[in-house]
Amino acid sequence: MKINVDMDVTPEEMRRLFGLPDLTPLHDEMIERMKEQLSENMDPAKLVENYMQGSFSSMEAFQRTMSNFMKSDNKDD
Repeated sequence: MKINVDMDVTPEEMRRLFGLPDLTPLHDEMIERMKEQLSENMDPAKLVENYMQGSFSSMEAFQRTMSNFMKSDNKDD
């Protein structure tokens, strides 16, 4: 048996239906704080550089893990 249910609801209505909390005030506050930090004491280029360094180190760690996995002997077979 297959049952399809189509619901025409907004994201807000769906959030309420599932009983999830409204995080809009928290989201707005976090965005405002980020804007303040960027405008006061953070160079946008420096911020991007920090994110990029983290991305590259994560990628390098993933590559090392995959390389070690490929090099390991699978003696369980």
